Amino acid sequence: MLQRLKDDKLSFSKIGKTEERDLLSFVLAESIKKAVNDPKNPRKEPTDAEILKVIDELVKANCETIGNLVDNNRSSDTEKYRIENEFLGNYLPQKMTEPELVEALKKCFYAYYLGEGQNKTLDNNATKRFISVGMKYLKENFAGKYDSQVASEIAKNIGNYLGEEV
Repeated sequence: MLQRLKDDKLSFSKIGKTEERDLLSFVLAESIKKAVNDPKNPRKEPTDAEILKVIDELVKANCETIGNLVDNNRSSDTEKYRIENEFLGNYLPQKMTEPELVEALKKCFYAYYLGEGQNKTLDNNATKRFISVGMKYLKENFAGKYDSQVASEIAKNIGNYLGEEV
């Protein structure tokens, strides 16, 4: 992802597309800042997850700005932010759907709680303990490809998705 952004930035610079170049420069600078300032693991280069998070944050901020402009009867001023989001969307992976998240978390739940060598009975606290396990699993395997709020809600309520299978 880092190399793609650098290559694209250079390409946009060569053909005179300064807005795209500047936007990618900003994404790169913010991503590198996150990597360098990571208290657990400071690095010179950002991970794909850090880059995706910066892009996702920009898209969300633009959506908020668009909403504020519309609320203040300034819809005509939203075009710049819509175009920017469309451009940034080219760098974001397709988000997992809710059914895909449910399936991924069910798989994780079964592997963690019902896997080989595990106690085959579930107590009342199993789903409560699962939230951090499930979120860690998603972060490690699907970074940037899911909505964390939706995933957290599914993990909290994993018992509702297990049905008669347990």
